[in-house]
Amino acid sequence: MKIFFGILFFLTFIGQVQANVVLVDESADGDLSNSFTTPTYLDSLTAESYFVSGTMNRNDVWDTFSYDIAEGYQLQSLFIRNYTNTSVDSYWSGLCIDDGAYTPDCLEYINFSQTNIGLDLLQFDSAPGPQGSGLYFTSLSYATSGTTDSDFAAYELELVVSAVPVPAAVWLFGSGLLGLVGLAKRKARS
Repeated sequence: MKIFFGILFFLTFIGQVQANVVLVDESADGDLSNSFTTPTYLDSLTAESYFVSGTMNRNDVWDTFSYDIAEGYQLQSLFIRNYTNTSVDSYWSGLCIDDGAYTPDCLEYINFSQTNIGLDLLQFDSAPGPQGSGLYFTSLSYATSGTTDSDFAAYELELVVSAVPVPAAVWLFGSGLLGLVGLAKRKARS
């Protein structure tokens, strides 16, 4: 019985372990798409923490990308890990996450600012919480009323993907079944 609970604890712990993966770093991997209709496709994601970082400026005002959350997994969180805006004249900069392709109604939208660093978009405001498997679209935008071409906005996002939790009823059923097997063996020995 101790062995069973040891294995159960081990399997539960292993399911929670996640690695950190740099999915895209524009400085090393090249520019993300500027198009809503043809976003850069990143990958099919499983249980990891993925990082996406890039910059936008007056001549490159959009970064758009899409990714799949694999079957049996969920998009647990989307954190804003870093944000810098060098323009004093900036009048907006935003992030939109949508399920499927881009639509005018974002699943969640936020104006970027220094105060939003550390914010989880899926636990913010009217956000729906963890999202299931499927295709997701994310766009980041930058605009400035200034005329300086050297101004930019830099960002880093963390997408946390986890396995869909096994319902407690499954664990309860499994332990009850194990108990019945133990009772049957005990009676067979008597």
